[in-house]
Amino acid sequence: MRHRTILIAMSIAVLLTSITGCARTISDPILTSAVRHLTNYRFDARTPLADRAVDAPAFIVTYLNKMDGVSNYTPYTLSVSERARFARCCSMLPPLNDRVLTERLLAVYFISNFAGGGMADFVFDARTNIHSFIVFNPLILNADMADWIAYREGGAFIPDGTNRLVVECSAKQGALFFLLLHESTHVVDYVRTITPYVEPDLVPITGKRASRFTNGVWADYRKPLPACDIPGRTNFRAYGMGGARLAASHMRPMYEALSGTPFVSLYASKLWVEDIADTVSFHHMKKLGIRTKFRIESNKSVVFTFSPDDVPLSEDRAGVVSQFY
Repeated sequence: MRHRTILIAMSIAVLLTSITGCARTISDPILTSAVRHLTNYRFDARTPLADRAVDAPAFIVTYLNKMDGVSNYTPYTLSVSERARFARCCSMLPPLNDRVLTERLLAVYFISNFAGGGMADFVFDARTNIHSFIVFNPLILNADMADWIAYREGGAFIPDGTNRLVVECSAKQGALFFLLLHESTHVVDYVRTITPYVEPDLVPITGKRASRFTNGVWADYRKPLPACDIPGRTNFRAYGMGGARLAASHMRPMYEALSGTPFVSLYASKLWVEDIADTVSFHHMKKLGIRTKFRIESNKSVVFTFSPDDVPLSEDRAGVVSQFY
């Protein structure tokens, strides 16, 4: 998931009526951005998920360009075969993802030149119920899943002739499925607050500071507890976005440290929202019979292996993941 400065001022007046048990509402003017208003979207919960992949309207494109400080993001229209592939991926999601997306997913936008793989973002209705839309980079439509995961993780390291990361999946699958699985889990998190909050600015809405999934693992949104932290973790930049900051010689010690934590990937150790999204993603792929292995090679020899499938879940985290089924 892409993270960005949210266009919500913390000074927005939030009228919480939790004392009376009523739904929470927010005052006018609700938000400064049209992106946050449900009334600016065409939404029908009866629309099949595959048909929610639509061309991004102008206000979304403008928002995304401004968010990333660029001007070259443009809508991408799926071909007939690409839409069929997207529909197949939608049919493979966990039951909870399917239910929540059916109820709350406004649209899926493919954006040419988009940085990274994808992101989920939030929208409010008049009573602060959260809906969501997803943005994808069209490059994932023709990319292999294993290669994309290796790109996401390995791009954080500066090649120096020492180590390289190779990812193996036991079954051939496209990157689209992994990204949809990951981003749709963020949507579930937005709606069901599996973690305390997906974005820090949502604290006034969720009212949560801890959750069953994060307890015993995370000190706060960005910082694991000392026993779960990984040396060099704060310099990890997925895809190398913002510039890779880790020498490839750090790869093996970081994955060795990762193997002693509850995290299924270095990406999962970035934020608690990435933790739940990757945990559910790799767990679900395993249930589908797709096993994943990370292999670190040096001079054409394998020097370390790590598998997300072998990371044990605590009782609390296993209980949370079971809710997706």
